[in-house]
Amino acid sequence: MATDLKAMTIAAQDQLLGALSTSQAAMLDGVRTFSSSLADTMPKLPAIPGLDAVPSPVEALELSFDFAARLLANQRDFMLALVGAAAPAPAKTGKVKAA
Repeated sequence: MATDLKAMTIAAQDQLLGALSTSQAAMLDGVRTFSSSLADTMPKLPAIPGLDAVPSPVEALELSFDFAARLLANQRDFMLALVGAAAPAPAKTGKVKAA
């Protein structure tokens, strides 16, 4: 029965990720259309001093998600160790090994 629950959980997760990908694709199409139509009408902005020292939006996203991935991996390792530490010790059989 545990395998059935695990399979059901994985199937539900896959379905959720599929729906998320579909909605993300629709959002990207909309933003691309809007951005391309807006690009021709926007005036060129003057250079801002010091802006080159600021990470680009892509760099900022990469920094943020890389940190989030490291943090999640750290938390996963900690939780696995915590569950392992809290697991009951194997029962002793009472048999004594011969010396």
